[in-house]
Amino acid sequence: MALVICPECKGEVSDQAKACPKCGYPISRGKTSLEGSNSDVVTVEQTSKRLKLHELWSVIAILLGGIIVVASSFVARREDSGWAGVLIGIVVFLAGFVWYIVTRIRRWWKHG
Repeated sequence: MALVICPECKGEVSDQAKACPKCGYPISRGKTSLEGSNSDVVTVEQTSKRLKLHELWSVIAILLGGIIVVASSFVARREDSGWAGVLIGIVVFLAGFVWYIVTRIRRWWKHG
């Protein structure tokens, strides 16, 4: 088993691999390339599970913040109480939104 250079990302890849684990580029086997043969092309997951989990939690924070804002505003109108709940909801919403944007930038930065 030897290491070859991926023509797409210039990373080291095993010659036994069907595709580059970094970029998903099909790797040639022996004298024939996967591009010219009738073999199935393997799609390699590029985004880490950690980034996907961050994106999921940020969307949950956005939704939760929105729900808190709506629910707190109804309660605050009826009872003439303080708007602290609305403020907390806005903070949670904005934190989730910023978290989502940062995660998307990290995904873009990692995968180009």
